[in-house]
Amino acid sequence: MKTSLKKIEEEDLNALAKIMKESFLEKPWQEHWTIDSCLKRLSILFSMKTFLGYKLMLGEKVIGASFGYTLPYEEETQFHLVELFLNPIDTKQGYGTEFMNLLLEKWKENKIDRILLSTRGSLSLFYARFGFSFSSDTIMEKKI
Repeated sequence: MKTSLKKIEEEDLNALAKIMKESFLEKPWQEHWTIDSCLKRLSILFSMKTFLGYKLMLGEKVIGASFGYTLPYEEETQFHLVELFLNPIDTKQGYGTEFMNLLLEKWKENKIDRILLSTRGSLSLFYARFGFSFSSDTIMEKKI
């Protein structure tokens, strides 16, 4: 079955929160989100003025989503990819690769110059296949 992208609409958020919750239970994250915390996070991203998000469709079924926002940086437009997830039952079938290829096309159409993301573990190898590399910037955090 063919995959396609559709822009995320507000009415998609509840279903996408459920997929996000299930996705982040899996490796490498193994995080225990609630549907409410997923919905809150996705709703905040969706409400951003420069939000850009797509759902991955398999026929008429939603199997994944990307959430992010654009910001100008010097003479570039940067896209901050905050969330990218697939329903765990649809992984290991090539849909992640199809999703990334479709997203790269859409980002190019939207005149995105640079994509920034944070990832974990072996997923850096997935992104490297599409030309992503480690930047000289370092993400720092402090738990309070």
